[in-house]
This record gives sequence, structure tokens and C-alpha cells, in this order.
Amino acid sequence: MLTMNGHAQTVTEEPAKLQKIEITGSNIKRVQAEGASPVQIITRAELEKTGATSLSSVIQNLSSNNAGALTGVEYNGFSPGATTASLRGLGSGATLVLVNGRRVAQYGITGFQSQFANLDAIPVGAVDHIDILLDGASAVYGSEAIAGVINIWLRKDYTAGEVKASGGATSKGKAQSKDFNISYGMGDIAADKFNVMGFFEHHDSDALSMRDINAYNSQDYRGFGITKGDRRTAYSVPGNVLVGNVITALPGCAPVNVAPNGRCMLDRFDWTDAVPKRGNDSIFLRGEYQFSANHSFFLEAGVTQIKTNLRFDPQFYANDDAGTFTVAGGKNYLLRTGDLGGRAVDVKDTETRIIGGFKGALGSWEYDTAAGYLQSKVNVDQRGFIITDQMEAALANGTYVPGAANNSAAVRAKISPTLTRGGENKTLFADLKVSNSELFELPGGYAGTAVGIEYRRESTSDVDDQYLLDQRVYSIGGLPKLPFSSRNVASAYGELNLPVLKSLELSTAVRADNYSVGGNSLTPKIGAKWSVLPTVVLRGTIAKGFRAPNFREISPSVSVGFYNGQQDPVLCQTGNEPDCNISLKANISGNAALKPEKSTSNTIGIVWEPVKDYSVTLDYYKIERRDEISSLDITYLLSNQKDPNFAKFITRDKGGHITEVSLPYINIGKTQVSGFDLDFKGKQNLGENGKLNFRSKMSLTREYLSTPFPDSETVDYNKTYSQPEFRGSLAVGWEKGPWSHEASGNYISGYDYIGTPADSCKIDIIYGAPSSYCRVAATTTWSWFTGYKGFKNVELALNISNLFDTKPPFDARSALNNGSFPYNSGYNSPFGRRFQFSVKYAFK
Repeated sequence: MLTMNGHAQTVTEEPAKLQKIEITGSNIKRVQAEGASPVQIITRAELEKTGATSLSSVIQNLSSNNAGALTGVEYNGFSPGATTASLRGLGSGATLVLVNGRRVAQYGITGFQSQFANLDAIPVGAVDHIDILLDGASAVYGSEAIAGVINIWLRKDYTAGEVKASGGATSKGKAQSKDFNISYGMGDIAADKFNVMGFFEHHDSDALSMRDINAYNSQDYRGFGITKGDRRTAYSVPGNVLVGNVITALPGCAPVNVAPNGRCMLDRFDWTDAVPKRGNDSIFLRGEYQFSANHSFFLEAGVTQIKTNLRFDPQFYANDDAGTFTVAGGKNYLLRTGDLGGRAVDVKDTETRIIGGFKGALGSWEYDTAAGYLQSKVNVDQRGFIITDQMEAALANGTYVPGAANNSAAVRAKISPTLTRGGENKTLFADLKVSNSELFELPGGYAGTAVGIEYRRESTSDVDDQYLLDQRVYSIGGLPKLPFSSRNVASAYGELNLPVLKSLELSTAVRADNYSVGGNSLTPKIGAKWSVLPTVVLRGTIAKGFRAPNFREISPSVSVGFYNGQQDPVLCQTGNEPDCNISLKANISGNAALKPEKSTSNTIGIVWEPVKDYSVTLDYYKIERRDEISSLDITYLLSNQKDPNFAKFITRDKGGHITEVSLPYINIGKTQVSGFDLDFKGKQNLGENGKLNFRSKMSLTREYLSTPFPDSETVDYNKTYSQPEFRGSLAVGWEKGPWSHEASGNYISGYDYIGTPADSCKIDIIYGAPSSYCRVAATTTWSWFTGYKGFKNVELALNISNLFDTKPPFDARSALNNGSFPYNSGYNSPFGRRFQFSVKYAFK
């Protein structure tokens, strides 16, 4: 370049300033994505290649997700319709779910214990990426972040427009699904000073009947080498009658259901859905306006409605003292009320999220402040259940005759009215965060800091049907009325990031939380990252954590529930005793004096980038949770009842048979879980042959130690029932031109039949089953994705899940003991091979 006087002038371009981003686990923005804490990232491209139509199906396949999560198929639970996460197997209440770094509404109805976010209330099509923080984070985010954080980042600053439609079904044409979404955005913040975007998603999927799955579609398991494996029941439709000592089928029993001994049998799978019918509608809107060079206002609002329809077998009924027969008109009956229809639980969850705020910069300080309203409102209708006193009266006066086809509609309606339940969880919040990533200079760079305050008002209401509150519903307990309860939560926190050397970065955080009901907590965290070599980083953290007791846990009222299909190890010895299949009444009471659960978590790991575009991370974790709020696990209680600490919670009659158990909430237990996480990703350019992509995530549980009482023995649950030692995933993709393909696999190691280490496997004695069923086998499933972008503005995709139609491993504990699904629904899908095809069109 020449100046006006003719001298040459050298112009040096100023290097582009690297953009700083917020990483889950810290409120301080930074350039480098890797910090002291291990964070796994699922990109939008990876989400689309899974073909997932719900967020829960993505989270439940995480290698770090383990036992304790809800899958949405629990038709006999107290939180129907919900899907949750359980990082490290520490339960839904120990995993914090965020959207855009802020909390989401808690599910509107409570279970016996946990309160949690419903994952499927977040539309998967609006997700930009997901961060999984595999580290204790209460010092940054507060309560619940004991096992880790799932932070779901939604799309923002979106300026395109697209519409997408997809449909899917199993290889048998069952469980058909239809999805549609449309998104539109306009305005570039940098150029136009504004951005507005909107997103709508609709999902509808049919139920999958147990009769339509590719394996285990009958409760008669004798074909699996189990001599006593016929788990069909004589409590059938229309039923059986006892005359003398002979049980015979009532008229109207279908010939296929008449057993060789003349009894009418019922296969509950004829009435039960493996996967419920579900419909979702979501709308999400976001706008941002930059009203000056460094300041902007943002507003986001979203509403999601989820309808879930759970269907299962008709209610059985028995009114004699032994709980075996229905006595009416001088006859003894064994029956299920088929004329009342199968039982049904219809759930509608409406979730609302409205947040508005300001963000900007004042010099080197950045701020982000917002206020918002979060709500989950859940309504539940239950049909096909029996009002005990109405049934007894109708049997006594002859207006209801078991097995009769002409019982009047009026009598049936009186015996089995629709039961309703309504719950609501609301949160009003305000927060302010300020941060400075260039606070002062150190030898390794600029120190960074963040400080903030938060205020929340949480309130909840959960009111069960009056019939349930009065304990008038046969064989079903009710949760006591939880009228609108509320509490205030005030929090303050601070973080400091110190690059003391070019190769060494230290970080610290501390947070104070004050609950008006539920206690207080001060939780610190420290971390370090050391760049040993240009390609090798060592990192580690030590963090405290806590979980405040929820409203149900601190409520003074008593919840009554029933645990069906239980075994009393004391009296069940051969499998022929009545104590081998019992229904136990459980009285679960809250405790206003509960303290928060406390935890200590440690991580240490290595990040290695041997060559460009390849990286491997290996992290060791250890989490110890103390003062656990627990009402005791029923299986653990029965298995350890010889311990005086447990025996006092069991009530027996004069004959020694268990009549009920008491399960109060107390701060009592301790759990310690440790293991390793491996994360590998890479890509390889093949020149004219395209490029390859690789990614793999693996989690190995080293131990899962539980100490239920201070003076109880510590036992290791690792590899016991529903506690697999290892989970892993692998994906290999190839892209060339308009085509892209990916094969992906998921592996879950096997685990034992026994529920606790104190158990012994007696299925050979009780059920005549091979000893191989004392262990649930490992499982591997593969999926396939093909995408094509060769048409202008159009993308086509085909997803095939469970490519080889692998059936889930047989779960003898669930199938034989509990009479439930013959596979573990927390880990395995019943769909078999499933196809999904989608079309996406970009109109802007």
C-alpha cells in the first residue's frame, strides 16, 4: 500500500479475537472448552443421527446413566408419565437438569420421594447441544447436583427456516410414530441488533402391546426351560369358581385360556402395553434486542403438553381373610373385573417456562440477569380400579355377579369410578450474575471471576382422589394430600479461575444456600488443570455437594403404598409357601426435621490429543453421599431383616407372616460410588474418498458401596440387580459428497438376579429355572443412519434402530418374582428393529 507521499507502508492485520464461551460447570467464560471438570458433549448432528424423537431416549443411552431413572412406562408408580435421568445410579434426585444454564420446572406430581424434571418436556428438535457434567457441581448450581448436571442448550440467534416431518414403525409395522416440526428465525444481532425465533414440534406415537413385541410376548415361560414358569394367573376374565376343593373356569372363558386342570387363566400381556401411547406438542419462542452497543434484552417462552396413556390388566379382587377368594352368593371366586375394562392411567403434563432479562458488558465486566416463571401442572385420570366397600356391597346384594355379562352399567360405574389426581409445581425466580474473564494478569494469563445471587420461591400441590385418601381403593395406597406448600431459597456464589503458570490453572468456587424449610448449606469446590505437554493435560476436582429435602419428604403426613410380588426370605424356602408372592402394605411418613444430604466428589483425569482431530479423555470419579434421606428399599429391608435395625420396621401376625412395613424418612445412609469414564473422538480426512468420524463413550463402575445404617455392614451393590458394571457406546461415520452414513452400537454388561449382596438366587428351587437365569445377560444393540443432501434445500434421513433385531436379555427377577416385564425397561427397549424416515426442507 502506498501513502500520498509515495513511501511504502506496512499494514499488519490484527488477529481475530477468539470468542469466549460459557462451559457447563463454571460461570466464567473462557476460550478453551476443556476445564478442570469432565464434560461430555452431544452435538445437534449427533442427536439427529440417533433419530431420537424424545430427549429421554438420548439421555437413557448415556454410558453414565444407570439405575434409578424413570422411563415413562411405570404404570404402577406414583409419578406416572415422567422420564428422568440418574447419573451414576444415584437416583433422579441427585441429577440436576438445566436448560440454557437455568433450572427447569419440577414434575407436577411427586413420588414417594424424588422430585425431578420431566425430560420429555424439553422438545428434542429445539436442542442445539447437550452438556453432561460428570462431576459434583453444587458449588456452582446448588441442590441436586450431587452426581452431575445435564445442561440442555437450546438453539439461539437462529436466522434460518426449516420444516421437518418424519415417521417410523417397528419391522412388524407396530408402534407407528409421526413427528413434525417447524422453525423460523430472523435478525442478526451483530448486523440488525435483534433476533427472533420460533419453534413448534408435534409428536404422536402409538402404544406397543406386549403381544406385538418380538420376544417374550406371553407370561408362560415354560418354553424357556422354566418348569414352574407359567406366570399366568387364575385371577382371570371371567374367572374361576371354587366348588369343594376343585377350581373350575366360569362360563365364557376363552378355550385358549383354559388350562389342562380346567382353570381359566389370564395372561396379563394380553392387556398390557410395553410402551404407552404418547403425544407431545411444544412451542418455544425467543427474542433478543440489542438496545445499545453493549446491552441487550432477551425474552424466551415455551409451553409443552405431554399426554401419556398407560394400559394394563384388569384389577384382581379377593375379599376373604386369606386374600385368596371373592365370596359371593355362597360361592368362592377368583376373578379379575374384565367387564370394567383394563386398568388405564391417563396423564397430562403441561409445562410452562417464561424468562426475561438483560445481559451485557460494563468495561471488562459482563452481566446476565433474569427473572422467570416455571410451572409443571399434571392431571391424572385412573380407570378400572375397584372401590372396596362398593364391590363388597354389590357382591353381597347380588347386583354384581362375577363373570356375568349383564352387570348393569350403573353398578359398574359405582364400583369403579374414574379416580383423579392433580398436582402442580411452580417456581418464581430472579438471578444476577457478573463475571470478568480478565480480572488481573498472572504468569499464565488473565484471572477470571464470577459472582452471583439467586432467589427462588418454590411451591407445590399434590392432591390425590378422595377415594385414595380414604384408602377405599382395593390394593392401592394413596399419597396424602399435599396442599400448596412453599419455601424460599436464597443463594450466593462466587468463582475464581487462576492461570498461575502457562501450564497450570487453578479454580475454586463456593456457594451458600439458605432454605426457609429444609436447611442450609455451604458448598465449596476446587479444581486444577495442568498442561504437562502440548498434547497432554492432567485435571482434577474436589467438590462438596448437597440435596435439600423435598416437600414430600418433609411433610408430616403418612403415605400408604403396596409392594406386590414380594418374597419373605424367612418363610419362602421352597417356592410353594404363600409367603413367596405377597402384597405388602407400606406406611411411609415424612419428617420435618430432615437435614440436607451431603456429598464429597473427587475426579482426576487425563486429556490426550496425540494428533490433530483426535482426543482421548480418561477420568476417575468417586462420590460419597452422606446423611441420605431414605425410607429404605423394600428389597433391602426384607433381605436384611435379621438386623435389629431393620426388624423393627416389619410387623408380623401371630403366625409369623408379614402384614405391613413402616418406612419413615430419615437421614441415615451412606453411598459411595466410584469408577472410570473414557471419552474418545476423532475424525480422519480421506481426501477424495470423504472423511471418517469416530466417537466412543464408556463408563466402568468400580464399586457401589451402601451403608444403610451407621452400624450396619457396608456392602457392594456393583453388579447386583440393575447395577451393570460397564456401559459403552461406539459410533463410526463416513461422509462423502451428499451422503453420510453411521453405524453405532450400545453395550450394557450383565448383572446378577439378586437384589442385594445378602440375597441368594433360589430360582432353581422356587421356579425350576436353570441357574443361568441367576444372571441377566449382557446386551449389544447396533443402529444405522443414512443421510442424503443431494437435493436443493432438502435433507433425507433413514434411521434403523436395533439393526439386527436383538431381543433384550431375559430378566428372571422382573418376569418371575414381580410378574412384570421379562426384560429391564430401564436399559432395554422392547421395539426390536425399528425404522424411521425423515424429510427436512430449508425454506430460508
